[in-house]
Amino acid sequence: MKKLKLLLSQSPTWKFSKNKTTLTSNDEMIVELKKIKHSKATFELDDKEYVIKNEGFWNPKTFIENNGKQILVLKRHFLGMKGEIEFENGKKYLYKIKNSPLIKLTFLTENNKEILYYKLDGNLKPKTIISITDLTINEKELLLLIILGCHSFKGIIKENDDADFITIVAGA
Repeated sequence: MKKLKLLLSQSPTWKFSKNKTTLTSNDEMIVELKKIKHSKATFELDDKEYVIKNEGFWNPKTFIENNGKQILVLKRHFLGMKGEIEFENGKKYLYKIKNSPLIKLTFLTENNKEILYYKLDGNLKPKTIISITDLTINEKELLLLIILGCHSFKGIIKENDDADFITIVAGA
């Protein structure tokens, strides 16, 4: 496989089918999420199987685990508009959703530097765009954030894109 950051810089695209969601770039598969149930999916990365799942209602969390070991956790603040992501190595990122005028999900460094975002574009036909604005972070962490974003934003993506997901890479 080509270097991951090169693939991510070449307009990757999410494609949805009934039980799987695939991230591809230039017709090369990067990762495939296999649906187990509405709030849980599996994927393979570096020949290891991972599980991504949601838990909780009042204090919702999203976990990515490998063999029962927590790789990252997204902890949302009350109402889910902000949150914190912590990786097993202690590295932290921020998560924020704005819903005005159109929904936007953003991932940031601890210093509030934007890394990537998913947003709803309301021009003509609504569509979802992912923009990767910082390719300098660890490539595995970047890919896990992209997967986390898709898992968190998938209902909006599927509803508005009708299986066509447009990706724009805005910077390196």
